[in-house]
Amino acid sequence: MTQFRALDPETGKDAAPGQPGELAVRGPSVFAGYLDADVINERSFTTDGLFCTGDLVTIGADRSLRYVGRLKDMIIRGGQNISPAEVELIIQRHPSVYEVSVIGLSHPERGQEVCAVASLKTGATLSLEELQQFMRDQGVARYKIPEALEIVEELPKGPSGKILKRSLRDRYDTRKLG
Repeated sequence: MTQFRALDPETGKDAAPGQPGELAVRGPSVFAGYLDADVINERSFTTDGLFCTGDLVTIGADRSLRYVGRLKDMIIRGGQNISPAEVELIIQRHPSVYEVSVIGLSHPERGQEVCAVASLKTGATLSLEELQQFMRDQGVARYKIPEALEIVEELPKGPSGKILKRSLRDRYDTRKLG
């Protein structure tokens, strides 16, 4: 039988229902550990032996899993963990947005700020203020609402079509935000 939990990245305890947490699993088909690598095993497994996958998920009341993103992609703003994938799903619903990627930009006091990099549908426009109002109208928590918006013709992608977030961070993280 396979066991799984979503762990709060800050505390290592079970994430609150509906909140993203790192998927930790144990079962007959799950990776058992590294040979002769105590330090790696210590970071890769919980104290009760579940393997920490690095994937962010939410667990529903019916114990269903919903993939949210990767832990390494997490934005930490003023001590709050923000899943870029979760914010992207909301922004993608905006009628002007064709495609979006959400990244964290360095900030001297808050650690990081949320930045949406979007390409728009033909003939569409979008301002930061419009995006922020849209997100408030969607009931998004204030700390998850982007402080910056960059409009691009096309998001950079690798050969598989995956958006290259590192390229976006390299391009925009040198900017000083208000």
